[in-house]
Amino acid sequence: MNLLLRNIPAAVFVRDAQSGQVLFMNDQAADILGVSMKEALGKTLADSGTGITPEGKAGLSGAVRGT
Repeated sequence: MNLLLRNIPAAVFVRDAQSGQVLFMNDQAADILGVSMKEALGKTLADSGTGITPEGKAGLSGAVRGT
């Protein structure tokens, strides 16, 4: 599964539902967010240097889900 997620052409990142910490990010997501998986792993998107604030996170989540 890891290999599939790494090679899918879409941006994929997985966050912990409780803490918001990044658990996985493929290269496409890293390019879009401007940080490497190594930089983001175990941090929230706001803490990883993406520039995504907690307020902006709700908009990002909605955009990802298509709502």
